[in-house]
Amino acid sequence: KDSASISKAYVADIEYMAQRGYVASGATTAFNPTQPVTRAQAATILNRILNGETAPTTSKATAIKEDAKQDAEKVENKTKTVEKEVAKDVKADAKKVDTAAKAEAKKADAAVKSDAKKVDADAKKVEKEAKAKKSDKVSESKAEQSPRIIRPVRRNTLKPLDQKQQETLENNVFTQLNKTYKTPEAFQDYGVMYWRDNQLHVALKSNSDLDTVKANLASQGNATINNYVVVEPSQYSQTEYDVIESNFRNYYSKNEKGGNIIAVFPDVENNQLYAVVSTASKETQQGISKVFGSKVKMTVKR
Repeated sequence: KDSASISKAYVADIEYMAQRGYVASGATTAFNPTQPVTRAQAATILNRILNGETAPTTSKATAIKEDAKQDAEKVENKTKTVEKEVAKDVKADAKKVDTAAKAEAKKADAAVKSDAKKVDADAKKVEKEAKAKKSDKVSESKAEQSPRIIRPVRRNTLKPLDQKQQETLENNVFTQLNKTYKTPEAFQDYGVMYWRDNQLHVALKSNSDLDTVKANLASQGNATINNYVVVEPSQYSQTEYDVIESNFRNYYSKNEKGGNIIAVFPDVENNQLYAVVSTASKETQQGISKVFGSKVKMTVKR
């Protein structure tokens, strides 16, 4: 099989000895001319020559079969190695896919929880608004059921009070209001006090405060209080009217350079600030309506 690697000078001798069975290469047909001869191999060769014995020869077909077997084993081993590597890669890829799937599932779960939390918050908000509306309706219903304000004396029959009498009446009223609101300054956050048609009006935002203040004033048994003081409901407090007035003045002065504000006062019956001005363009009037809505009623005095 490897005759090409044997020097031509030795080919004939080697073939002679091989044909007679003096030399054998083992399980294959290769002679391996460059490999050294061991003492055991040398003794075997001499014994065969001297005693006429021959080595059991292996047919070429058998040798080829053995070579094929060895090649098959190599291929099988290589195949197993490749299969192991492939299985290892598949396992690694499967692990990556599983990790990615878990991450996506976790992300999706977090998103679902976040959406659920948002929906719950929105539901609570809607519920809160519904309760607030219900409370407002109840308050309105109570207000509607409350008796209307009855002025004890008709306006046109009241004798006008002078300034000193008005101040005395205001002080007496504030004395009673302080029982509920502690100070005149604190009262401004809860109501409005103003003169109209020769009567002192005390307008309060709270229905419960209306009943309390009425009772406190009535308990004085003061004819001036009974005749000249009117207690009524109001949507805004003095503090809130002050804010509306300040914003109105700023807006008017900015848009009507040549105009003047003649008078401004709370119109409690209509829950708005009433303003009288010297002039107002169409644009200013539209702007006032857009910015303040029903909070401000502006009239131009020609």
